[in-house]
Amino acid sequence: MSIDTGFRPERAFDVQTSTIDSDLYLVRGTDAFRLGEVEREIWRLCADGNSVADIAARIADGFQVDAETALGDVRGFVEQLRDAGLVEEA
Repeated sequence: MSIDTGFRPERAFDVQTSTIDSDLYLVRGTDAFRLGEVEREIWRLCADGNSVADIAARIADGFQVDAETALGDVRGFVEQLRDAGLVEEA
């Protein structure tokens, strides 16, 4: 199911983070997910009650990318996080 722009991702309570050689990893159970710079910022913004649209706007501003591209990328990544059980709707 596709993520709506009003979806407010909230971090799942059982997700741990670990930094190894300046890379951020999300760890849940036996699974680990390495985050790049943009993904790290999206993850950070998932803690502030932002909607997908809010996050996309901040990504567009912060990484000098057009709004449509940012929205598509944020929706896709948040969908991956949701499907992996790393975020849920607030």
